[in-house]
Amino acid sequence: AHRARALGIGKKTEVEMSEAKSVQVVVRLRPLNEREARGSTLPVVTASTDKSEVCICRGQGNRQLKQAFNFDRVFTSFTSQEEVFQQTFLDQGIVDDVLRGYESTVFAYGQTGTGKTFTME
Repeated sequence: AHRARALGIGKKTEVEMSEAKSVQVVVRLRPLNEREARGSTLPVVTASTDKSEVCICRGQGNRQLKQAFNFDRVFTSFTSQEEVFQQTFLDQGIVDDVLRGYESTVFAYGQTGTGKTFTME
């Protein structure tokens, strides 16, 4: 989620500058879809909300390679819509900022069918 504030024209005060938020990257893993679940597909991506980490597993058995990536916040496929909204929009103050007249942007990016619309609804 990207968040930018429109702080007005002219020189910014120290308070305004200290309140400005930087870009934050939030990842949400989608659950397996029906076809994947029917086919007993094994997930190749795991997530840890505690570590804010997503791990990609490639290969099998002794030849398995794991690669970990860290983000500002990570949601697993078990996270509810309410939790995503609360922790991403409300707790971060995005909704309040918009209501106070600041500009904010939330950008959903991902491959077709990966749950962007589902997450944003």
